[in-house]
Amino acid sequence: MEQPSGLSLAFNDYDRALTSFARALQKDLSLYDEETQDLLKNGQIQKFEYCCELAWKLGKRYLETELAILQVSPIGVYRELFLNNILSETSFQALRDTILDRNLLSHVYKETLFATIHEKLPAHLNTLQQYQQEITQKGDD
Repeated sequence: MEQPSGLSLAFNDYDRALTSFARALQKDLSLYDEETQDLLKNGQIQKFEYCCELAWKLGKRYLETELAILQVSPIGVYRELFLNNILSETSFQALRDTILDRNLLSHVYKETLFATIHEKLPAHLNTLQQYQQEITQKGDD
């Protein structure tokens, strides 16, 4: 039996993570008390951070496997994908924004910043789903 390639595994991991992130955002937080809301929001943020990590690493793997391009930073990966016509400029800019928000969460904890980024999670999910469509389409070509 043939083993799936590293790129195929990366696509599968990313797909599962996105599905989980989308499910987490479907929760109606108003049904819960304040403490539970806080825990759910933290879980949603963690799923966002995990998807961001898998997204750029998928792009990194794609560049290495399909184009023999080595890139070591998230924004660098997205820039190379854009320059190689795998991502639209709009997607590149939106993905850059996801990384910037993820970095803000990782390096500094401020409640107001956390709340601001939490409100942006549905838009970030859309960005990450659009990325999946674009890179999958190119992977199928």
